[in-house]
Amino acid sequence: MVCLRATLLWGYSLVPCPSSFIFNERSFNGFRTCGTPVRTTPGSHKHTRQAGSCVLQAEQCQPKRVTQDIAINKHAFIRVHVHPKRFPAVYTVDWKECVIYNGADYVVVHKPAGVQVAPTVDNLLENVLFCTAQALQCAESLLITHRLDACTEGLLVVGRNRPFVQQFNRLLQRPGAVRKFYKALTQHPPPTGTGQGPASSQPCA
Repeated sequence: MVCLRATLLWGYSLVPCPSSFIFNERSFNGFRTCGTPVRTTPGSHKHTRQAGSCVLQAEQCQPKRVTQDIAINKHAFIRVHVHPKRFPAVYTVDWKECVIYNGADYVVVHKPAGVQVAPTVDNLLENVLFCTAQALQCAESLLITHRLDACTEGLLVVGRNRPFVQQFNRLLQRPGAVRKFYKALTQHPPPTGTGQGPASSQPCA
């Protein structure tokens, strides 16, 4: 067993890593690990150890995010994101002031530009879900219902429980149930009327 806190897969061998590196990666939860891959039985969707006494479902071998100190089995895979993508725009706003509505089932937040809605594979902290939950001191994580591009600023609905998320997703799929409005800022006034989109053969308004 090795402790992920003390050693990491550095290059091709397990060696001690600088404490500053460990702190940075733990801060953004840039670690993922999974158990040793086991042999696949031909014609089966299950993975079976060579001895045949232990059967693991395929999904159990998928990498999982490490959010606390854990012991890692010998020969386990460790995936480390040494350069997590950063989103410094999260520190330029007061997230409490970004909350437009705070209800029992959902929260409406004004998402600033330059921020991801959900966590990325290498950064768990710098996103709308985490920052909003932290500002509201939520006991549980907020849930994603829909997305806005990182470069887009606007209103975002996030859920507090899964029944609401399921209901809201059904509304999004129902034609006309939810209307979205976008405003684009341009250097020069665009031509009005119906035009031809540059990346599509379909006319765009």
